Amino acid sequence: MSISLGPGLGILRLAGSRASVVHGSMGFAWKGAAAEIRVSPAKTTRRGLWVWDYTTVIATTNEKNILLNECVNSSITDLYCFTTEALITAHAAAMRGFNAQASGLGIRVWGLDGDRDYFSDGSGYSNLFANIDAVIAFNAASTTAEKFCGFQIDNEPPDNNGLTTFHNDIASSALSTTPGSGVWQSTQELDREYLMRDWVEMHKQCKSRCANNGLLFASALPNWFDAYFGEPITCIFDHLDGAGAISQNVFLHLARYIDVGASMTYVTTASKLIEKIRYEVNRANTIVPPTQIGNSIETVTGVGSGASYGDTVGKQTKAAALADLAAAAAAYSGDPAYSWTNIHDWSGWKALSPASTNTSTPTSPPY
Repeated sequence: MSISLGPGLGILRLAGSRASVVHGSMGFAWKGAAAEIRVSPAKTTRRGLWVWDYTTVIATTNEKNILLNECVNSSITDLYCFTTEALITAHAAAMRGFNAQASGLGIRVWGLDGDRDYFSDGSGYSNLFANIDAVIAFNAASTTAEKFCGFQIDNEPPDNNGLTTFHNDIASSALSTTPGSGVWQSTQELDREYLMRDWVEMHKQCKSRCANNGLLFASALPNWFDAYFGEPITCIFDHLDGAGAISQNVFLHLARYIDVGASMTYVTTASKLIEKIRYEVNRANTIVPPTQIGNSIETVTGVGSGASYGDTVGKQTKAAALADLAAAAAAYSGDPAYSWTNIHDWSGWKALSPASTNTSTPTSPPY
């Protein structure tokens, strides 16, 4: 079934549990590979899925088939797969086999890593860079079908695991400027300022590493950039582009280095999904070419009602989640930046009703 979204906005296509928004009012390009990757003017919304248990999945034929069959059923086009230097060393052959099988179905596989400790108030960038470099080396020894298409980082700065320099739940204007109040810098205000600068620098260096080696670069992002306890989160950063150090919203600093941004809009209604990402979409539209951005939903149980489809009564089905994602994509069908929806994560999605159990050899859909 196809539903018109109006002149210039394209159509919403529904086929069983599959849903994609296709619209051809404008084209766009992903930034980041050695040569820019151009996309057809007919823009199709891609759908990503986090797979933190990647090496467990690829260890058995049944688990691989269950995942890939669900990708076909749920229109999942991209898999963010947890990948470290150690895991590549131990599982390279299995990774190549799975990546090639996914590629044959039109599904792209990304490397993935994330840890709050990767900020400079923790252990720093070195382990993160080693994991990106391992993916680069893996690709150099792989066929086109076996390669990872890109690398996503899932590094968010709020306080976690004993690192407290963001100062959770405090608006920027309420951070202390008293010397000695900081835990990393001299004040709370400078703690957050320098942490935000560090976040931007991390993205800048990751982007350079990826782009120089033919990888796309993606980032999982929070959705409070414009209103953290009622105030925007800003920082000062010199991008060394001749403009000097500029103060602006951190999202704008980050977005210039991101090919694909996954906004962690963990809500369970279509209207909230649409509203939660409005700032990011509007700002990403102004970047040339637009930074690609999209909603992300949570499906793991235990997160909480209203935050996860796995916990929200009346929404605990794949069909309900996909309908909300399709509605959000339709609402932004005319925006060049919005071209993704994302699902966190495979463990939650696999269990969400109806549970994913199909172990047959996956095949591409006939459409």
